[in-house]
Amino acid sequence: MNSGENNSKKIAIFVSHRIDLKSMVIDNPLYVPVRCGAALDENDEGNVIMGDNTGDNISEKRISFCEYTVQYWAWKNYDADYYGLCHYRRYLSFMDSFMPGNDYDVRMENNLSVRTAELYQLFNKSKMEKEISSYDVIVGKAFDTTKITRVRPRNSVKELWYASRNLVDPIAIDTLIKIIEDRHPELVESMNEYFASKYYRGYNCFVMSKKIFNEYNKVLFDILFEFDKQFDTTGYEGNKLRATGYMGEIVYGVYMWYLQHHTDCRFLERQIVYFKNTEADPDANTLAQRTLSYKKPNDDIKIFVSHRMDLDSAVIGNRIFENYKCNAGSARCFLKMNGDDTGDNISDLAKYFSELSVQYWAWKNADVNYYGLCHYRRYLSFSNKKFDQCSRGYIIENMLNEESIEKYGLNDYDNMAKQIKKYDLITGGSMDVDEMDFLFGGKRAHCIKDIFMIQEHLFDKSAPELTLKLVDELYPEYSKAAEEYMASKKYYAYNCFVMSKELFNRFCTFEFGVLFEFMKRFDLSKYQGTKMRTPGYMSEVLYGIFIYWVLKQRKYKVKENQLVFFRETNAAKCKVTPVKTAATPKKPQKVESVLKKIMRNTFPAYRVALRNEERLGALVASVNDLQKKSTEHSVLLARTVKVCQSTAPKSVQAAVAKSPIIATSLRKDIWDAKTLTSNINLNIACLANEIHETHKKSFGEFRNINTGRDVVVMASGPSMRYYKPIPGAVHIGMNASFLNPDVDIDYYFTTDYESRAPWFEKLKEYDFVKFFGQYSTGEYRDKFQVSEKIIRENNGRRFFQAAPSEDIHINIEFYPLMAFYSIAFQAIHFALFTNAKRIYLVGCDCTNAGYFDGSKQRLSDLVAKTSVPHWLDGYQKVKAFVERFYPDTEIISVNPMGLRGLYSDVYTDDFIADHPEIDSSKVTRLNSTQEEK
Repeated sequence: MNSGENNSKKIAIFVSHRIDLKSMVIDNPLYVPVRCGAALDENDEGNVIMGDNTGDNISEKRISFCEYTVQYWAWKNYDADYYGLCHYRRYLSFMDSFMPGNDYDVRMENNLSVRTAELYQLFNKSKMEKEISSYDVIVGKAFDTTKITRVRPRNSVKELWYASRNLVDPIAIDTLIKIIEDRHPELVESMNEYFASKYYRGYNCFVMSKKIFNEYNKVLFDILFEFDKQFDTTGYEGNKLRATGYMGEIVYGVYMWYLQHHTDCRFLERQIVYFKNTEADPDANTLAQRTLSYKKPNDDIKIFVSHRMDLDSAVIGNRIFENYKCNAGSARCFLKMNGDDTGDNISDLAKYFSELSVQYWAWKNADVNYYGLCHYRRYLSFSNKKFDQCSRGYIIENMLNEESIEKYGLNDYDNMAKQIKKYDLITGGSMDVDEMDFLFGGKRAHCIKDIFMIQEHLFDKSAPELTLKLVDELYPEYSKAAEEYMASKKYYAYNCFVMSKELFNRFCTFEFGVLFEFMKRFDLSKYQGTKMRTPGYMSEVLYGIFIYWVLKQRKYKVKENQLVFFRETNAAKCKVTPVKTAATPKKPQKVESVLKKIMRNTFPAYRVALRNEERLGALVASVNDLQKKSTEHSVLLARTVKVCQSTAPKSVQAAVAKSPIIATSLRKDIWDAKTLTSNINLNIACLANEIHETHKKSFGEFRNINTGRDVVVMASGPSMRYYKPIPGAVHIGMNASFLNPDVDIDYYFTTDYESRAPWFEKLKEYDFVKFFGQYSTGEYRDKFQVSEKIIRENNGRRFFQAAPSEDIHINIEFYPLMAFYSIAFQAIHFALFTNAKRIYLVGCDCTNAGYFDGSKQRLSDLVAKTSVPHWLDGYQKVKAFVERFYPDTEIISVNPMGLRGLYSDVYTDDFIADHPEIDSSKVTRLNSTQEEK
């Protein structure tokens, strides 16, 4: 066999696909999709993806060997110069930067789509070939075990594996170690070093040269076949049946350690990307790269203007400007201009890089002789006149309109082109530090370095220190210029320029080379707001260094133009003559097709009225505009809604067909104004569908996960400060309870995020599993919504609760969680869903006595009159519900106050000591219940 290409180096990256799931295939000849365990596939006929059950194979061992059956098949039956392995949901990223990942340094993406495949360079055959052929081994990045979730011990790789009892029996690891010691003593040193280290390498994603691949497989399968003989999995179920596969992952980590630390092979780490959803479209299962929206123009100058996604900013009617949306990859609606998310791009990094994502796109995808960068509010002046400017080094203009455009020569293509072609570099004017009449972070700067070292309200001073260090390490040819520029007083800022092709390529290579390495070494996870844009601010350091370097060469022609800052650039207010863009819909048929596609793909996720307003606002505006333009477009919208109804699941159609159900907090007229369709029944049905989809993703994996275990539901009442963790118990925290330093929380619930309690921002520093709640109905839903930004920042999960409701349902994958005016009830509901043996209630005081940290409740008298009765009623109903549906689960109140006598009560000694009204001879102590266990 061959890879189907006659390249000088044949590369084959084998993608292991499940036999029971039709998953996406990437249209790139370097990827070879193979069905794992095809020998077990009862529906083998008609499969377009080849199986691992031909030639020399172990396909029937798929249950225990997992994706190693594909690796074995590739080793024995395929001829290539480089071999790789990945998984239908896990791929090695070939983008230059590392994206923020989870605890395991894995980048999490919701969908394997054309956009995400482009982002991680999975279509970029030439780039992949160049990189692969430059190394002997490319592997997924190892992660630090001390930084992962607190659920397991994590001080070393060995400790992590032995603590993973839900995956493997420790006896299996002992068996593996003995086999390696007996059969491969040459690996014992590497095994011991790897086990003692804190850097775990897993997931079996790699590319290797043929020689190393052959050597590795000889060792790997010799060990795995022997392990398969010796280790008996009789009596095991679930994950533990895959013991051989897990042992293969250990061997993989050991062998990669050996290659990295005990050989001279060329070794490279890449980030692993995990795609949660890879299910193929019913009509096609291949992802093909999009055609770039950019085409080489007739002229050879382009100034790329970066526009914000959330603003409709004016554009200048001059073909020299190319207008692009920054962070276009986040779009969920029509774009009125091109975006930075096609081809080779870093659109998803825009929240860190700001307008540089547009600059990167231009560098990688456009081909002109002169490249420029401007900002929707900042432009270079091309006027022959000189204007007064502020101490910050730019002209301040009130509005970007026809008059100001002409004033600064931005509509005169010929004059601009004439100026640009005379020079190698045109930059925005510089500033003299001594002449700046403002302070940086409240301090006076005396040189360029001061400017960047004292602005700690924008970024930590360690950021410029690291940036300069990376310049020295990676690009020493710029080191002297960097030192001199940072000590000088002539400051270049704002990233507005025009450069020749040669300088632009040199600049981008330098700038992005430093920034991508900066992203690997600088921890941005602890920052938010403007500090998340630290890499963008550091680009100004690099921009100034580069200009200083260019000037020192004395061979380039350089000109300083004034910079203009426009206060108002709103398109509706500025009334600038518009420019035709590729994204403007021309025919109703095309709009209908796009609408059908968008609604089919997004409707399940955007049901609730205010979320529609938040995420589909631009789409609604576009539809409303179409309605005004012609009756034909209005009919089109009606047809689109009809398509949405007709393609819904039968259960949804049935719900729509029933008599009207008024179950919305919004009046009908408000509902009509806020949603894409005025059909209330459809919205209600879709809301039910959304709850199911959301809860299945958020809770599905935790069903019965705590069978036979103790679970502690920990609220923030005063009695919580007396609690000491029950050994081996699972802890579910809520609201401020995670601040208790004595308890490691495993799961966490909160809601009413918009109330912005002071401790909310600290949540991002913790790595437990977080659930963010929002109300499904009632006025509370309209007031409290959790944005996707908050969910992403916390790596959290969303859930719905009633508003509030007396209903308690068994299957929370389909229904909202119970409420009763307290987050404690949602946590209890989840604990029941996990099938806990005992549920201990800690800090669930059911009083208005305040919180464990001594703080008081707002309006405590009102709480006593209104909330406490609701809470007591809820706990009574929970008791009845548990007795009926969970008779084997016991609820125990720890140091009860308002709940005394309702459940089994237990006390701690220090609580009894502080409450003399409690008869210590007549109560059960918490430690005695543990001894009974």
